[in-house]
Amino acid sequence: MTARRMAEGEVVVWAASLDVDAARLGTLTSSLSTDEIERATRFRFARDRDRFVAGRGFLRRILADYTGDPADGLRFSYSPYGKPRLADRQEIQFNVSHSENRMLVAVSANIAVGVDVEVLNSKHADELVAERFFSAQEVRDLRSLPPSEWSRSFLTCWTRKEAFIKARGEGLSLPLHDFDVTLAPGVSPALVRTAWSATEPADWLLFDISKDCAGCVAAVAVRAAHAVVSVQRYDSWAAGSEPRSLALCAPS
Repeated sequence: MTARRMAEGEVVVWAASLDVDAARLGTLTSSLSTDEIERATRFRFARDRDRFVAGRGFLRRILADYTGDPADGLRFSYSPYGKPRLADRQEIQFNVSHSENRMLVAVSANIAVGVDVEVLNSKHADELVAERFFSAQEVRDLRSLPPSEWSRSFLTCWTRKEAFIKARGEGLSLPLHDFDVTLAPGVSPALVRTAWSATEPADWLLFDISKDCAGCVAAVAVRAAHAVVSVQRYDSWAAGSEPRSLALCAPS
């Protein structure tokens, strides 16, 4: 199989639905490793188990496109904080996010990338959660907005912060209130401040890809001076066809 090539600074985000029919689920299951199948059996509810299987199966197929290797032959290793990587092809960077039946997989070559997606829901606009996890500046920015904009702006902040810490690969060992991101409508996505470094924000680009994820808020973080992010729908079942490009964005 010919490996899909990536240009310097290119990030591709693959969007997929985790609700698939039984035939497709069986095909995806066949590419999973023994430990992934064992992990699937731990889920109490069939829907959660099936979505886990679909997610791992899609991830393997997407990454196989970039390695040229069979999906069932890919081996994963994990950082001390649990961030997955390809054991044999660490130049291929990737990150995964799920929310309900939505899945995003961000892939890049040799640059750190993180992605996060959340289904838009008014219950997420919780001021107490914001006070606990957001920085003081972010809380002030959120409170300055009209109530009608709280739900989306809350998740805008949340997904940008999650994408950033996932790209760094340190998980929640990095306190969410120790850095600031933009969140207000009309303000360009950006990492504004980190408590540990005055210069690190200049190393990062944030992208809002919500317009390509209907009913969701989603963000991508990339550690690079320049990057182009495209969002594509993953339709592995249309034999011989290329996935459809949904959007192309670059830092303003």
